[in-house]
Amino acid sequence: MVAALNRDLPFDRFVIEQLAGDLLPCASTEATIATGFHCNAMLDPNLRWEAVLDQVNTTGTVFLGLTVGCAQCHSHKYDPLTQREYYGLYAFFDSATIGDFELATPAEKATRDAAQAGVDVLKKRRTDYEATLKESLAAWEQGLSAEERAKLPAPALAVLSTTNRSPDQVSQLVAARASTDAEHQAMSRAIDELAQQVPKLPATLAMRAESRTTRLFVRGNPERPGDEVAPGVPAFLPPLSNANSTRPTRLDFVRWLVAPENPLVARVAVNHIWQRYFGLGLVEPVNDFGVQTPAPVQQELLDWLATEFIASRWSVKAMHRLIVCSATYRQSANARPQLQAIDPANRLLARQRRLRVEAEIIRDLSLSAGGLLAPRLGGPGVYPYQPEGVLDGRAGKATWTTSAGDDRFRRGLYTWTWRLTPHPMLPLFDAPDATMACTRRDRSNTPVQALTLLNDPTFVECARALALRAIEASTVETETGDRARLARAFAICLSRQPADAEADELLRLLAEQRAELASGEDARKIVGGEGPADIGTVNHAAWTVVCRAILSLDEFVTRE
Repeated sequence: MVAALNRDLPFDRFVIEQLAGDLLPCASTEATIATGFHCNAMLDPNLRWEAVLDQVNTTGTVFLGLTVGCAQCHSHKYDPLTQREYYGLYAFFDSATIGDFELATPAEKATRDAAQAGVDVLKKRRTDYEATLKESLAAWEQGLSAEERAKLPAPALAVLSTTNRSPDQVSQLVAARASTDAEHQAMSRAIDELAQQVPKLPATLAMRAESRTTRLFVRGNPERPGDEVAPGVPAFLPPLSNANSTRPTRLDFVRWLVAPENPLVARVAVNHIWQRYFGLGLVEPVNDFGVQTPAPVQQELLDWLATEFIASRWSVKAMHRLIVCSATYRQSANARPQLQAIDPANRLLARQRRLRVEAEIIRDLSLSAGGLLAPRLGGPGVYPYQPEGVLDGRAGKATWTTSAGDDRFRRGLYTWTWRLTPHPMLPLFDAPDATMACTRRDRSNTPVQALTLLNDPTFVECARALALRAIEASTVETETGDRARLARAFAICLSRQPADAEADELLRLLAEQRAELASGEDARKIVGGEGPADIGTVNHAAWTVVCRAILSLDEFVTRE
C-alpha cells in the first residue's frame, strides 16, 4: 500500500486491486496481495459468514459512505436499501475465500517443489513397503513371541484376538507392526530429516474466487437461510453494467464502484482526505452519506472536489496538492472572538483547526527530531521497545523481543501489532482497536499521555539524541552558546525560534539541571551511562532534560 501511494497509483485502480486484484487478467503478485485489505476480519473458520459480513459492511463504510450493515436483518430504516439488496452485495464477497498466498520467486518455488518431491518419493516408497507388511501380516502374527506381543499397544492386542477384522482394524495392526520394523522406522526417519530441509516460503493472506450459492439470512440469522440471492447492487444507484458473465463477479462490482457515473465513491474519497486536513469532513460523519445526515454547508465544494478528483484521473497526490495549496488550508488556526457566536464549530472554514497527529506519528516525530528515524520502506513488522507485561494473559502465548539496530527506529507504521494486545502507545493516543473499519479517530487528552511523552524510555532516548544535535550548534560554553543550542532544538522540533520568555525559562531549567546533576550519578542515569567526552555527562544530561520538555510540548505533537 505504501508503494502504491508513493507512486500515486490512481485511486480507482487502487480500489480495484484492494477488492478484486486477484480477479484481474494476469493478476500480478502486488494486485493479489492488495486483496489482503479484506482479510483483516476476525477470522473463525467455523463462522465464515462473519468475515463476509465484515467485508460488505467495510466496503459500504469506506467506499460508499453508507451504513449498509443496518440492512443485514431487515430493510434499512432510513436509507433506500432493502435487505435483499444487502445480500446482493453480500453475494459478491461470498463467492470468495481467504487463504495463504505465497510470496516467493519462481526459482524459490521451484527449489521448494523439488525438495518436496524428494519427500513425496520417500513417502510413496514407505506406503509401498506398508503394503508388503500387510500382505505378510498373517505370517508375522503367527511368528510373534510372547515377549513381542507384550510390547504391542493395547489396541493392537485387542485386534489380534479378533477373527473377522474390519479394514480399519487391519490398518491398525499394520501403525503396530511398522512400529517394530527396523526398515520402516529408517524410512520414517529419512522422511522427517528430508522434510525439515524443505524451504518454508513466506506467505500472506489474500482472496481468491470460489463458486458458492448465497442465500439471504432470515432476520439476519445465518442459521435460517432464506431465498437464493444473486450478486447485485442497490437500485437507487446506477445499474451494474458491462458484466463479464450472466453472474456478475467481484471484479464487475468494483468496476461499477469506481465508475464515474457512481455519485458516491469520489465524494466519499475526497471527504476522507478533507477530514485528514481539517479534522472534520465536509459531510459529517464521513461514513454516513445517508438521507438522515445533514447536507454539507459546502455542497458545491464537495461536488467540485469530486469532479476534480475524477478529472485528474483519480490522482490522490493531485487532490492533496489542491487542498494544501488552497487559501482555506493555509489559514491560521487562531480562534477569532467575532466568529465564536457566528460559527462555533468552524463549519464555514473561517480558520484552520489544531489537530494532534495520529498515535503512530507521535513516536515518529520524536525519532525524527533526534535524528534516529530509520527511513527504509517496506519489510516485515518490527518490535520497538514496549513495557513488560503487555502480552501477559493472552489466550495464545506470544513474545516480544525488542528489535536490534535500525529496526528499533522504524516508523510506527511498521510496528508489529496483535489485535487484542497492541503496542500500548497506540490505544493511549486513540488509535482504533482494529476489530472493525474506522473512518475517524477520536482525540483524547489525558495525564497518562503527558507522562508517557516525558518518561517512556523511547522518548527519553529521543531526547538524548536531540540534545546531542542541539549541542552541535555551538562550541561556545556561554549563555550565547546555550541560546544558539536552544534555537537549534526549536528549529528542529517546532520550525521556529523560541520567544524570549520561552528561551529564558528553558535556560533557567538548564542552569538548574547543571547544578542538580553536578555530582554525575543522576546524570549517568539520565544519559544511560557516560556522555561523550567532548560534551560531558552532566552537560549532556542537562540538555536531555531540556529536550524532554521541548518534545513534550503540545505544539510539538500538534499540527497548527
